[in-house]
Amino acid sequence: MMLKIKKPIMKYIESKTFEECIETSFNNAMISIDATKVITISNCTIDTIIFKNINFENIVFKNVDFLDVTFENCNLSNKRFSNRSFARVEFKACTLIGIIFNESNLNDVFFQNNNMDYSNFAAASFKNIVFENDKLTNSYFIECKFDKVDFTNSDFNSSEIYRTSLFKIDLSDIKFETIKIDKESLCGAIINQSQALYLIGIFGLTVKY
Repeated sequence: MMLKIKKPIMKYIESKTFEECIETSFNNAMISIDATKVITISNCTIDTIIFKNINFENIVFKNVDFLDVTFENCNLSNKRFSNRSFARVEFKACTLIGIIFNESNLNDVFFQNNNMDYSNFAAASFKNIVFENDKLTNSYFIECKFDKVDFTNSDFNSSEIYRTSLFKIDLSDIKFETIKIDKESLCGAIINQSQALYLIGIFGLTVKY
């Protein structure tokens, strides 16, 4: 059963452009048109916004937090969100290749059908998080804190998980051919039989039948 998390609260949404939000605020809006020039968004909380079909290539984020936000079919590749807060946020069918969430706090965040290869979650804190049908190959989970995290049918091939407790975290539905993980992180995790055979091998153990 998938973890139930809080969804973004959306009220009083009206269509706006990036330029209009820069003049007023990034609140209570749907933005579905790309910025026509480079725009810096800084020192604010983006609150109650739907971003739809947006390429964020021209958008620079500096000290920005996110509350009640949906990203749908957006491209945020290589964007850096270091030491930021994400609460009740959804990423749906987005391209998030190389995205950086290091040292960020993620609460009630839903990732679905995203390409997140080479994403970096070093030292991030996760609480009530769902990954569903996401591609996370070659991603980094180093010194993370997990509290109620659901991984459903997601690809973790060649990813690295170190110094991150997976106690009582169900990994049985993730896919990988190879993965880098330390024994301390894996202690208490829930895995399936084929995963068990692979993990026994990488820790130098031999199963005798």
